[in-house]
Amino acid sequence: MKVSTASENPLPITPEMLQHIAVLVNPAAANGRGAAFWSEIREQFQRSFPGRDTQVIVTESREHSIELGATLEADLIVSVSGDGTVHDILQGLMRRKRDERPVLAIVPIGSGNDIARGLGVPPKPAAAIVGLASGTVRTIDVGHVSFGGSNGGEDDGGGNGDEADGEADGDGNGEAGGDDNADDGNGADDNGVDGGEASRYFFNTLSFGVDAAIAIKTNDLRKSRQHRGFFLYAEAAVGTVVRDLHAHTYDVTIDGARRQRELLICAVQNGPYYGGGFKIAPQANWRDGLLDVCMCGRVSPLPKALFYLMRIARGRHEGLPAITTCRARTLGFDFREKIAVQCDGEMLVGLHYEVDVLSAAVDVLVPEAGVPAAPQAPTVPSPQPPAAQ
Repeated sequence: MKVSTASENPLPITPEMLQHIAVLVNPAAANGRGAAFWSEIREQFQRSFPGRDTQVIVTESREHSIELGATLEADLIVSVSGDGTVHDILQGLMRRKRDERPVLAIVPIGSGNDIARGLGVPPKPAAAIVGLASGTVRTIDVGHVSFGGSNGGEDDGGGNGDEADGEADGDGNGEAGGDDNADDGNGADDNGVDGGEASRYFFNTLSFGVDAAIAIKTNDLRKSRQHRGFFLYAEAAVGTVVRDLHAHTYDVTIDGARRQRELLICAVQNGPYYGGGFKIAPQANWRDGLLDVCMCGRVSPLPKALFYLMRIARGRHEGLPAITTCRARTLGFDFREKIAVQCDGEMLVGLHYEVDVLSAAVDVLVPEAGVPAAPQAPTVPSPQPPAAQ
């Protein structure tokens, strides 16, 4: 990288300073229309970033995207894709030393686009390019999860059929049934195995239970539906809740405080959105050094569960009786059986998870008002998990 990062340079990085650009296009994004999308916006990009040394690379697989994130010589990497490829590029970026990581920008063409949405990037690709060209570089946090098959010697109870090897974004480099060997650069190259350990970085979201089961269902529905994003996720969410309103038993550790809980939903968020626009963490801030946690206990009967789902979609669920929210720097989760888990849409498998946040880990190019400043003195609410419902 030829431009110093914001973390080591007191002067702000401007788009004009980013002279060496690598554009990564996922042709499988947007239900296989990724290359066509790029053809439509290529001239707009050239007009918006004139006179730059620009190379365009079509990604071939998840491993390819990870490798490009780890090795490309560029000041700016622009991901023309959905959340899945952005997640893969992040795994590569985090292999580098902090001062060698290029700035990252997103032109969203996936079905969910929650990372771009949370960063304030316009949803239409042409508008996104214009916003990025006149934008600013911000330094944001990144989440990290280590996971594996051991939960301290307890019987894992066997699988429950919720294991999946794809992503919920519709970004085809990691679609269901595709390659599940995305190396995270830390010696682990799988989605979690019994007795083994792996790890991932995440930009936006890590969730357990019903949340992840909905993500799997979303991926299945995508093959037969024309709509995408919020409406696709909403259809999957209603279908999943109607079919299987099942809470799971967790041992939850939040900033050192451990407690057993029965939870229907547990989302750990760096950004505010998941599921194509569900505002699960309305107060999440990319720059505060904290992860926002939303936990929902057992909710019944079914009409009440659907009411909660509608409130979550609108970001108006905080304060409901079964909902508890908090912020944390470290979390741990132990399960008695393998349940559905998703990390920025990538499905993980394990019984034990350790989660933390890396402050100011990555620089992103966003529209001017895209990422608000962190609070001056962030406070962490009580780490006690909610009492049993």
